[in-house]
Amino acid sequence: MKPNFLSYQITDEFIEAVKSDPTVKTTDEFFRSQFNKVELENSELNWDAPYYGPHKYLREIAGIFGFLFMYGIGGFLKEDWGNVIPSLDGMFFLSLIPALMAGYVAWSTFAEFLYFYRFNNEFIAVKRYKNEPEFSFKIARLVGWLGSITCIILALFLGPIIFIGAGGFALMSFYLINIKRDIYYLIAPYNSILYINYIKKSDEIYILFKKQVFNDDGIHIKAYEYTTSIQLYLNGRPKEEIINFINERVGYEVEYLESDSEEDSPNLHKKSRELGTPLNRVTINKETLEMTHDVFTK
Repeated sequence: MKPNFLSYQITDEFIEAVKSDPTVKTTDEFFRSQFNKVELENSELNWDAPYYGPHKYLREIAGIFGFLFMYGIGGFLKEDWGNVIPSLDGMFFLSLIPALMAGYVAWSTFAEFLYFYRFNNEFIAVKRYKNEPEFSFKIARLVGWLGSITCIILALFLGPIIFIGAGGFALMSFYLINIKRDIYYLIAPYNSILYINYIKKSDEIYILFKKQVFNDDGIHIKAYEYTTSIQLYLNGRPKEEIINFINERVGYEVEYLESDSEEDSPNLHKKSRELGTPLNRVTINKETLEMTHDVFTK
């Protein structure tokens, strides 16, 4: 078993963060700050890459389909689908506006993911989010505020009884007030990397590593190691450059595999479990803050 399989990944900083506030928001902020520190070093190896899913033009196809679907439904507003023929009357615009909205929603929903890969001498840091226009979130927050204010005014005049019929609308409005882009961070220390698998079809490097996560059952907070993965979409970048850089930082050659496609790829999680990779766990008593350590393999 190579050294990284025996490495200890639960940091004091992570333990202190989840002790003070055991929430997903806290760990998101923890990993965001780590990403920002790595990004500040501005390595020449850094790059950004889009991930389009099964088809590069999926969002465009979805947007056109959404527009045409609603535009076709709007055609029924006149006899024999007469409303599909452009005109200057109100009936035509009554079908055109929902069609444009449906096209925009579909185009935004099927947007590609953007990946930002950052490197320094300690970590691979990844940021990922869906490439939806920021404009959409601003409009959603505005709608949320207008809806919430409307609900409060109606409640003042009509009483809580309005929430019997409009409770769902009120909850949605309050939710939209704080809606924002969902950004996901992954931080992989080089001494946590277990396997590297290159997938030819998608031109990606799949890395299995040990990540620190937490669980709060109300009585104990458990900070523990968990095997997860990072996908590096190379976007034409030479894989040898990345793999050599990783191996230099690790200090030895990480076990390397190649696959033709994702379907042909080995299950590295299963491979790690069958090897008996030890995973560390720190259990914190929420009342006494006493910490105990143990090791598990699954």
